[in-house]
Parts: sequence; structure tokens; C-alpha cells
Amino acid sequence: MSWTPLRQTLEFDHNRETKYPLRGLHQNVACRSCHVRNVFTNVGKQCADCHYSDYAIGDYMTEAILPTILHQDPRYFRRPTGSVWARLGYAAGQIFWTHSDSGCRQFNFSEIGGNSTAVAISMAYYRENRDVMDGVPKLGSQLGVDMASNILKQFWPDLERKCSRKHNFLKL
Repeated sequence: MSWTPLRQTLEFDHNRETKYPLRGLHQNVACRSCHVRNVFTNVGKQCADCHYSDYAIGDYMTEAILPTILHQDPRYFRRPTGSVWARLGYAAGQIFWTHSDSGCRQFNFSEIGGNSTAVAISMAYYRENRDVMDGVPKLGSQLGVDMASNILKQFWPDLERKCSRKHNFLKL
């Protein structure tokens, strides 16, 4: 006769019995990823508590290591004129296109390669998620955060200027 567990189904409902419901990809993460050594108190509840290192590695790879090796400029330069849609497309496109040290436009290997490297490194310490299909959403998340950052850099001065004239609440 083979061994069988005492309980066939999980009796703990994380969403009902805690103040931190598991949503999205968090529903598929093994309990031991957050509850190391079966410690169930003082577990972080903010995204940065678990994912800060992913973004820090991505930033370091995309803004320091690979740009130096590949001679690419990692900075974002605002487009001062054009329609909102043209400027939005420009901001989003800077994830894929950048300038070399000589000023020529080229594919942004630093951004794509750097974030891909960060995802590969992070998969080494997320033991239950080590295949390509688990890495693709992580890479999308990294690139999405960087794209949102570019969009903020593009439009924040305009929003600040427009809102500060009317409401004067954005000035420190």
C-alpha cells in the first residue's frame, strides 16, 4: 500500500483568511516562495517587498552594464513637439530604439537584453518558475514598467505646467 497524505484538499483559503488576497500570477506561486521556512508572520505585502530585486537588477543591466558594453545611450530624451499620439508613440518606442554613443539610432539591445538577463537571474531564485513560459510575463512586466517611466518622463512637465497654473497644487 502506498502512502497518502492525511488531507486530500487544501483547507486554508488565503483570500478569505488573510488581509492579503492572492490575485493574478500570485495565485500560482508556491506558498514557500513567500513563507520561507514556514514563517507566516511579517511577510511583506507590497510589490517591492518581493520584486524590488527584479527591478533593481533590470535597472542595473539596462542602464549601466549593457550600455557600457554595447556603447548605447540609456538616457531618455523628451520629444518637445508633436501631437499627443506622436509623443506617446515616441515614448513607448524608446524601449525598442535608442542612440549609440556616435548618435546613430539602433535597436535597444541594452533594454531588451538587460531586462531579459534580469528575468533569467530572477528565475534562479524563484524555484517554482523556471521555464520560458514563466519568464515571458516577467519580461513583459519589466518592459512595461520601463515604458510607463518613459511616458511619465515625456508628459509630466506638460501636466505639471498645465495643472500648476490652474490649481497650484503640484508645486512644493
